[in-house]
Amino acid sequence: LFAAVAILVALALVVLSRATAGVVTGDDGPRSSERGAAPAEAISEPAVGGESTATEPARPASPIPTGGALLANVALTHGLLGVVVLVLAWYAELPWAALGLGPVSASTVGLGLALGVGLYGASEAGAAVADRLGVEYDERLRELLAPGSPGEWALMLLVVLPIVAGAEELLFRGALIGALAFGFDLPIALLVVGSSILFGAGHSAQGGLGVAATAAMGLVLGAAFVVTGSLAVVVVAHYAVNALEFAVEEGISD
Repeated sequence: LFAAVAILVALALVVLSRATAGVVTGDDGPRSSERGAAPAEAISEPAVGGESTATEPARPASPIPTGGALLANVALTHGLLGVVVLVLAWYAELPWAALGLGPVSASTVGLGLALGVGLYGASEAGAAVADRLGVEYDERLRELLAPGSPGEWALMLLVVLPIVAGAEELLFRGALIGALAFGFDLPIALLVVGSSILFGAGHSAQGGLGVAATAAMGLVLGAAFVVTGSLAVVVVAHYAVNALEFAVEEGISD
């Protein structure tokens, strides 16, 4: 029962991600071919005296919420996802260790941070290569999620990203690797690859390059989960990647 529901939940996320991708790519928002490129909505209007002044870049018009509303929506949906997995594991009487849940130490957090920084660096290097090859990187979803005020930044970094990292790692690493390996005689490599494919497909709103990069990151996180047996390591790494991407691309670069 646990396996069936966990897989169905992962597939539901894939479907929802494709729906989100359709909404995002169906608007008139920007599709940046280079990371950090200014949105296409930045326009110039004639000022008094005939001089032109550039307006602030506008967020893409979209039928989905933006800013704080979108952040709250993401936190709620991922929070519910995490609760569903935990309740299901409790109902199935799975040992928490099968999900990688256990004591968290300073070394665990440090290992997760080091892994996250390394993954972010690899992601940036891959994106730079893709730019040189002319491969388009769709940044519209991140631009929709980008905080627009100090309060939204606090919500993003202290609430939303920890919930997202925790819920997704609980499902894709804890449930689809740890729990399935505990309950079934399946090759661990098959579980790591399968969960990584679903993990990448669940991020289709980020475009083809984003799906490939996320699947690759899933392979590394899956391997780290298997080696350490700790969900905390991959949660911290996942959080670090997301936090660095938003801080650099939407914070420092702005």
